[in-house]
Amino acid sequence: MPPSPPSPPTHRLLLRQLRTALGIADPAALERAFAELDRLADDNDGLSAEARGVLRGLPRFIAQADAAHYQADRDLELAKRSLEISSGELIESNDRLQKAVGYREDAMTALRETTNRLLAPLGRRVDAEDGLHMVARHLDELIADLLRTRQDLQNRQFALDQHAIVSITDAAGRITYANDRFCEISGYTQAELLGQNHRIVNSGLHPPEVFRQMWETIASGRVWHGEIRNRKRSGSFYWVAATIVPFLDAAGIPMEYISIRTDISQQKALEENMQRAQRFLQEVMDTLGEGVYTLDADGNCTFLNREAETLLGWAAAEVRGCNLHDLVHFQTEDGTPVSRDDCPTHRSIRDGKVYLVRW
Repeated sequence: MPPSPPSPPTHRLLLRQLRTALGIADPAALERAFAELDRLADDNDGLSAEARGVLRGLPRFIAQADAAHYQADRDLELAKRSLEISSGELIESNDRLQKAVGYREDAMTALRETTNRLLAPLGRRVDAEDGLHMVARHLDELIADLLRTRQDLQNRQFALDQHAIVSITDAAGRITYANDRFCEISGYTQAELLGQNHRIVNSGLHPPEVFRQMWETIASGRVWHGEIRNRKRSGSFYWVAATIVPFLDAAGIPMEYISIRTDISQQKALEENMQRAQRFLQEVMDTLGEGVYTLDADGNCTFLNREAETLLGWAAAEVRGCNLHDLVHFQTEDGTPVSRDDCPTHRSIRDGKVYLVRW
């Protein structure tokens, strides 16, 4: 059974080519021509086998060309769609790249601005054309400087902590830091001090006005100095010479206070002992029936008992620290003033001798 004849071509490009080459444009007419060629190959014994093969194979050849044209169209359409997809992806990639470049430039601009704010106190800056490598180098140097500064501060804080009693409070007066020296002298642990007000060590000796004046001073941004008696956890007392320094924010408002104190308990104990000794001496001297006064090397009065006040007519508070020679106006028997260098009392003091005079 002979194979069924192929369908006539339908591809428009192939039909135009057949019309140009063979003068046949109608698929139906081409199908009739194919049938006629097939009969011609069967009925003509004078044709060679090759010619018969050509006549019989021409319809299949044209059908294959028709199919090839359709396949080429499909391949072209696929290539076109692939190109469109690739083009879209390329556009999207380019947009992403442009955005990434924009983000990178914005990030570099922000990084330069931040770096320049950090470098400004040091008198250094990065330029607009400096790249990431140069900015990183400046930041590396800045970090190294900060680490050195931090180490210096730690060393200084260590040295300060060995001697001073240091604490820091917030703006409301709550303790946020207390060094070991504070804990040692007060008897409180850091856990017991943190979050507390300094009233925890208030001895009750000083009137409220002292602390009001202190708060008015530091709240206005000024430094306060003073001597305060504090109470230990055990109930005993200690004295400190205190300096309170306010730390201000950008608006000039105190945000915290640092207090640096020195233990002056021994100094205060010596002062109290001296005052007791002076009171005792005053009481003893006041019981004597003779006037007694003391002078320093320059002849200034340092002590006067009651009998001396009566004899001289001066109160002790009036002559203390004054030159007694100038006040008393030493005179000779005829009333002539005696100069200080000629004064027997002054010469005796100068020569380390006892001078006895009767009035």
